[in-house]
Amino acid sequence: MDCLFCKIINKELPAKIIYEDEKYLAFLDINPITAGHTLLILKDHVDNFTHLSDQQAADLASMIHKIAPKIIEILGADAYNLGINNGAAAGQIIDHVHWHIIPRYSDDALVHWSCDNQAKEQLDNVFSKLENKL
Repeated sequence: MDCLFCKIINKELPAKIIYEDEKYLAFLDINPITAGHTLLILKDHVDNFTHLSDQQAADLASMIHKIAPKIIEILGADAYNLGINNGAAAGQIIDHVHWHIIPRYSDDALVHWSCDNQAKEQLDNVFSKLENKL
């Protein structure tokens, strides 16, 4: 398999691994957004979040809940963002499920999300499509 993350899991490529167990691996992103930007991955190769089993998704959320606060505490960050890019249009570059844990610092000057006025104008239309369908 030519998956970058699978190569890291198999120790074919180096990484700054900060956590590992039988199911998961967490390592520092080589292109960090902030100090401590961490990627949490499943050791099983699953290409995107939609293809996870319910159990895998629940276990992954539990693992994030376990390690993200510890990263923040150890680094002295003020908060954190969690992110997943699911699919090419969302910015997923590596086809292996991974969560970004991004420590946030009061002075980090990262831009926060802003409202898209076009999306705001479509709010009623989007609501009618989604209402009672989930």
